[in-house]
Amino acid sequence: MTDQDTEAAAATDTDASAAQQAIRRQAERIKARELRQAYNRLEADSSVSTPEKAILDAMATAIVDEVVAAPVSVLDRADAYDDDTVETALELFDPTDE
Repeated sequence: MTDQDTEAAAATDTDASAAQQAIRRQAERIKARELRQAYNRLEADSSVSTPEKAILDAMATAIVDEVVAAPVSVLDRADAYDDDTVETALELFDPTDE
């Protein structure tokens, strides 16, 4: 492996890692937004207790973990570290979309 190959592999690893982080951040933003909306709707009808909020938070976290598991796993695999894979993952989970 040449120095150029090593540098290219390191750059792709960084891109894949950055893509994983961007996907997770976007998923967390969506989770927070949806939880806020759910709390507001629930509290319009009645108050939501702390234990109920904990249950909703745990459910939302479990859903997010399941949704991002596949793309993060693909980006984890060494043979998947190519620009097309990273770009596709980012397009699917558009981290710039609010």
